[in-house]
Amino acid sequence: PSDIKTRRRLLSAEILPWRNRHLAVFPQLKPFTDALDPEVLPEDEVLFLPSDIPYDQHAALSLTHHASTEFQLREGEANNAVNLLCSSILHGMVLLDSKNEQSRGVYQNTRATKFINLTKAKKHTATARYRHSRTKLLALSNRSAFVLKDYPELHDADTWAKNAASARKLGDGAKVDSWIWTFGRLRGLNATEKLAFIAETEKVQWFRAQADTERWVEEVDLLEEEFRRVIRSCEKMESVWLDLTASASTKYRPISTTWQMPGPHPGYVSYAYQKADMYKKMGLDARQLFKEAGGEWPNATESLSDYVHRRRPTTHVNWAAGSEV
Repeated sequence: PSDIKTRRRLLSAEILPWRNRHLAVFPQLKPFTDALDPEVLPEDEVLFLPSDIPYDQHAALSLTHHASTEFQLREGEANNAVNLLCSSILHGMVLLDSKNEQSRGVYQNTRATKFINLTKAKKHTATARYRHSRTKLLALSNRSAFVLKDYPELHDADTWAKNAASARKLGDGAKVDSWIWTFGRLRGLNATEKLAFIAETEKVQWFRAQADTERWVEEVDLLEEEFRRVIRSCEKMESVWLDLTASASTKYRPISTTWQMPGPHPGYVSYAYQKADMYKKMGLDARQLFKEAGGEWPNATESLSDYVHRRRPTTHVNWAAGSEV
């Protein structure tokens, strides 16, 4: 508590002269400052920057140009916050892996936990800074569509990434990384600066995402082949049961002392026809569903391997331009 009181006293001492300079530049804001509650805590004081003034009053108060300047500063603040958030997430994963593998004893574990907690604090700071900057950007732009698109809302579930410092775990391939790792539409930066930002925050994540994509493509190939095998299996079982209708001999018939007929038993033949019809319907249904799902069959002249390579999508990366084709 004493430390908080000291910090509040120092903050109040900094706000007072700043308020005087602010009113010297913007005397039209004096009615706003006069209405401030004197009992409000220093950290809750409103500074009456353009983002604190309703958007529809900017023109009347001659704040349009200053609002544009603050907008650019808030953009840079949001971009830096995302950059810090990405690096903090990666740093935290590396520290946690290092602690689990190398820290032994109370002293080493306590020291490692201290650094992990510091990284978590940086992550929370970056998250809060981005949310604050986004709120100001929305206020300065009257919730324009491009702000909502270029600066999405940051949820707690977005502040994570697949561990780039360890091997993939079961289920990682089914998870998609947060939008912060593809945060490339940075308004206010030129193309070169955007590429530099992306390269700094996405190096490992890009290659991991590429590996996940290849695994998903392989999974589609496996599921398609499993579908084709189900169809072939049903057709084969239909053929087997049709063959059995002709081989159901009298040796399988119940012993009867009153009559004896050569040839297949009617009951066995009917059962075999019923099973053959069942597998026929299953095969036709599976074939139809496979067709509706976009499944295809290899040509008569190509092997399964050639068919898979022909159908598999490819990605060509233009490393010089930093884009995918």
